[in-house]
Amino acid sequence: MKNLILLFCCCCITAICFGQSMKLDGPYLQSPNAASMGIYGKVDVSSFTGIPNIRIPVLSLTQGDIPITAELRYMAGGVKPEEHPSWVGQNWTLSVGGVVTRKRNGGVDEVRVDNFTNQNIFAYYFNYGGLNTTAWNTPTFMNNYLGNDVSNGLFTQLSPDEFMFTLPNGKSGSFFKNDQGTWSVKGNQPGLMKINVSLSPTSPLLILNSVVKPVNYQEINQIIYKIEITDDEGYVFTFGGDIDAIEFIRERLSAGLAQNNVIANAWNLVKITSPKGNEVNFSYERGPHQFIQNVSYGHTLSYNINGATCSGYVINPLQYSGYVITPTYLKEITSGSFKVSFEKQVSNELKYPYGLPQPQPSANAFNGFAYGDFSDAHYGPGVYTNGQQLLDVNPHTDYKLKTITIADGNDLIKERYAFTYNNDTQSLPNERLFLESFRRTTPLVLIDDQEPSTDIAYKFKYNDKHLLPAYNSLMVDQWGYYNGKPYPITNLSVNLATLNAQLAADFDYAKLGSLSEITYPTGGKSTFEYELNDYSAYIKKAPNTLSLVSGSGTGGGLRIKKISNYSEDGVFTFKQYVYNSEATGVSSGILAGLKQIYYKAQIGQPGGNIAYAEYVSNNSISDLNYTNGRDVVYSEVKEINEDGSWTIYKYSNSDNVDYRDEVPNYIFTQGIGVNSSAEYGTYSFTFDPSYTYPLISHTSRELERGQLLSKEIHAADGKLVYKEVNQYRDDAGRYNEYVKSFNYAGQQISCSLGFLYERYVEPVKIYTFFPYLKTQTIYNYDLNENITTTLVKQNVYDNNYKVLKEDSYINSKGETNKTEYKYPFDFGSNTVLQGMLAKNIMSKVVERTNYTNSTSIQTERVNFSLQNTSMYLPVSTEVQVGTNTPSVTAYEHDNHGNLASLQTQGGTKTSYVWSYQQQYPIVKAINAAKEELFAENFENTGASGVTTGLAHTGQKFWLGSVYSLSWSLPNAKSYVYSYWYRSNGKWYYKDPLAFTGAASLTNGDAYDDILVYPADALVSSYTYDPLVGKTSEIDAKGQTSYYTYDDMNRLLTIKDQTGAIIKYYRYNYKQPFVNEVQSQAFTKNNCTSGQGSTVNYVVPAGAFTSLESVAAANALALASIAANGQNYANTNGICQNIYVKKVITGTGSAIIGGYQHDYVEYSAFFYSDEACTQPYTLTSPLTVRFAETGLTTYANGNPSLPFYHEYPAYVSSGVSSTQLMSAWSYCEGGLILIEKSKTTQKGLPPPPDDPGYCYSSSVSLVNGTGYIVKAY
Repeated sequence: MKNLILLFCCCCITAICFGQSMKLDGPYLQSPNAASMGIYGKVDVSSFTGIPNIRIPVLSLTQGDIPITAELRYMAGGVKPEEHPSWVGQNWTLSVGGVVTRKRNGGVDEVRVDNFTNQNIFAYYFNYGGLNTTAWNTPTFMNNYLGNDVSNGLFTQLSPDEFMFTLPNGKSGSFFKNDQGTWSVKGNQPGLMKINVSLSPTSPLLILNSVVKPVNYQEINQIIYKIEITDDEGYVFTFGGDIDAIEFIRERLSAGLAQNNVIANAWNLVKITSPKGNEVNFSYERGPHQFIQNVSYGHTLSYNINGATCSGYVINPLQYSGYVITPTYLKEITSGSFKVSFEKQVSNELKYPYGLPQPQPSANAFNGFAYGDFSDAHYGPGVYTNGQQLLDVNPHTDYKLKTITIADGNDLIKERYAFTYNNDTQSLPNERLFLESFRRTTPLVLIDDQEPSTDIAYKFKYNDKHLLPAYNSLMVDQWGYYNGKPYPITNLSVNLATLNAQLAADFDYAKLGSLSEITYPTGGKSTFEYELNDYSAYIKKAPNTLSLVSGSGTGGGLRIKKISNYSEDGVFTFKQYVYNSEATGVSSGILAGLKQIYYKAQIGQPGGNIAYAEYVSNNSISDLNYTNGRDVVYSEVKEINEDGSWTIYKYSNSDNVDYRDEVPNYIFTQGIGVNSSAEYGTYSFTFDPSYTYPLISHTSRELERGQLLSKEIHAADGKLVYKEVNQYRDDAGRYNEYVKSFNYAGQQISCSLGFLYERYVEPVKIYTFFPYLKTQTIYNYDLNENITTTLVKQNVYDNNYKVLKEDSYINSKGETNKTEYKYPFDFGSNTVLQGMLAKNIMSKVVERTNYTNSTSIQTERVNFSLQNTSMYLPVSTEVQVGTNTPSVTAYEHDNHGNLASLQTQGGTKTSYVWSYQQQYPIVKAINAAKEELFAENFENTGASGVTTGLAHTGQKFWLGSVYSLSWSLPNAKSYVYSYWYRSNGKWYYKDPLAFTGAASLTNGDAYDDILVYPADALVSSYTYDPLVGKTSEIDAKGQTSYYTYDDMNRLLTIKDQTGAIIKYYRYNYKQPFVNEVQSQAFTKNNCTSGQGSTVNYVVPAGAFTSLESVAAANALALASIAANGQNYANTNGICQNIYVKKVITGTGSAIIGGYQHDYVEYSAFFYSDEACTQPYTLTSPLTVRFAETGLTTYANGNPSLPFYHEYPAYVSSGVSSTQLMSAWSYCEGGLILIEKSKTTQKGLPPPPDDPGYCYSSSVSLVNGTGYIVKAY
């Protein structure tokens, strides 16, 4: 396939690459390179959202200047249990073609309602002019317009729908119908889009037939039927225009005809038309209805309505709702040179638990769906259907995509891709659909030198996907992710503490079903580790205020924590992400707003007509301040590499007031009270602003959030090596580019006796400006972090056309280098360029001038002309250096816009002949004009005598002994002809012969590769296998080279004209040896207090691979342990406080020197808890200090001598106690007083002065480092 990609890159030769030169180059015709299907580790991360950009390439094709690509995209923010898998599995999307989807704001823009004189009375599509005033958001206008809208017959909700689009060229955005009746586009990409929208006919109405029973049908009233988007290069993308390309959504009918309630919700791409007139078409087929059932758990309590006694009145404690999608599936993509077919199969996967569970009433979410294509009869107003019967007739059917087949223009299959799922080999009615592999399969019969390929597949693993809950389980957090907890409301009581705890996020459940590993065709793999989003502040909304409130928490799904990449050779790399602020150490995450699941409301004022209510719901009552569709986004993210280096990204976010949403200057409010008792009737009242219902949204500044403000790259030693600082469009005028809209909200509190209703209308601006990069400053640093170079880049854009008009940079020398660009809209008097502008070909650079310090250095111009009545193509380029005479290169094109010739000023002309539906050049001639060339290789003709077989080149040749060559010479030049002929089964080259207009070829029994050209020209010719690659090349000397491909369309051999192999390519997808489980214990060693716990660092089996042996793979695993184990322990271990308690472990006595000595033995025991009940074994050595305190007393009355000595006890790791010294108590020496008395009484001389002493001591623990003494 890479060969095809290469040809596309080379054959789109009328494109201009303004990064280098505005000249056109000829087609790239060198030998094709070897290809590979997948390279590991190419996973980018949007660190602002914490979502990895996981994409798998599927196919790449071209039709002239139209590229067609397809890829699998994975949403890695977590699995929401209520989100249904697509036809390629849970959280996967097949991105191919494009789609426009609608977000309804209020009503449906084009809604047409019967039984009104003006059936478009509710349609914003026709009544947009209600906002066409500069005073649209002032109190005066809003009070006059909205306060009297019903009495004045103004039923339109002035809220334009948002139409979100994605194009196959990667461009995306939204468009809205503005108050002028034109379409405004919102997006983050340059270039002005042109929108054209068509409605379906109102007579006759469109017919939507049932897939299950085609005789059943439903008429469809006015819808948006076709959408055309023309991009800034003039490509036209057509969506819809075919009922099978439009997806519809329907809800329960409460009133009105069914035909008014079939809503077009998505328009698929049906055609791409290029500026050269090339076309690619997309066709779809309708699938059976999908019945989507939702459940929300909540209740409303109402009190004191208009004086009525309604206390405790309960409304809708459990709410089941349903809607029906009438889906459509991509069937084929076709062009003149290829056809891509998509084959789907029924998927036996998890279904909705239709019907309410006990102990609720046996009602059904699909009662009341009285649509004609749902059942055998057509229903009129007021007809009520039974939901269960409806499901029996129209069973919900899911599909999965199984194969993609690519064929050339002759329906020859060139490539095939297959998808495998968890339910392919067995029915899994209790599991969602998960994609397990995507592989390229062999579509061809092996011929020639081909060898069968090994399994070339992407394989996917997930985190315990089988543990996900059923649909409608209500076991989700307040963001909709699985948390394993049942919804806490079981009766009418509301305990907010319990409610918040039960709706909290839980990582162990939220990660279930998320992608954990991708194995690549080359043998490498990537693994993904996640964690919960967290935040340190959140946005708080009120009707007229919006503020940032400090408050930390987790929730809002998953973010990426670490991506580990393992190459096929066992090389390990990773990227780890930290979402905290370097300055504060706390999360840089900003939450879009706390979900308002509990709400108290009051309508009216105390003492007057008042209603009071409380609401509880598992759905947020208010719309939040989302950015990029995420609940939490980050202002600062640190990306750490395996070598220790890191990068810090900082983004614009709502923590800066400049990027927060705008609050309105005024909100319109209106209250109405109605009671069923005639005596009360209808009345109005004033609202109480302290109890205002949460509004839908304020004016969003999402366009300016998520911009990269700065980027810093640090080496592993922490030194700064690179920094860039970005500034974006900041002129005040950008806030004048917006679409006007009203957001409507309201609340109704009711009971059986009546209700009070209040509505709120908020004016909202939908900004559409392009937030371009205005200034970028780049700093480079030396090893001492001194700035070595500074580069300041500046951009100036045209705000109307959203294209770059000027870029400049100031280098470290202070020199300014500037480039100015001019486009078709800059040349108002040039009819050709104005014609281009009419086709929205407005981003083509017509003139580019380079300056240095205001001095013009070089100007390049492209001159266009209108060719073939519809194509605007360059006919020449001029390059003028300074004031010198411009150097001109001239171009010619064929009827399909392909480059036919180019000639530089003073140089020779190079020309090309195209074939194979004008997709490939088959002749290149130097020193010849396009009209001076004749080529016949018989590959694209069905003339008599042409046969398929062992041709000289390609697949076809002319069979016969004589071939008559006739061609009218275009001028008086000398011409020659050459050809190949077959004789005795072998092909021979006929050297060029003079040609005068006719010749007979008589050398053999077959002929091929006939050329006529000027005698002084050098000519080469080529053949191709469409969608595969070049198969032959004949150079100007008549030497032939052949190219063959394997069953995966990869280049296999290059041969010379004798058939000898010059180069041979072999694709060995190695099956490496894998490591066994390896582990080692590490002790956390970065504790500031206590001791680190021991953490076991495990490298699982298969994490490392080697082409040598298992031992080599094990060595890689052990090396990883050595490199990462301690850091892992320091990150994941805990710091354990060690409590020390002195314990008596023994007592005794001993006769020493004739005296009795008593002693007490002490030990220090270690514990992990403060109560000293859990023994603790030391994980590292510890020094425990203890003291001996004592006293010596003397019998003769001498002063006592106290003493105090401290000692260290060095305790090794692995023990839970250590012995301290013993405490002693004894008396020694001297005579006791009675003995002295007896000596004196006997008349003997007194004994010598031997006073005697007594010694006693105790042992105690002393506070020290790394432990806490609990019992001294």
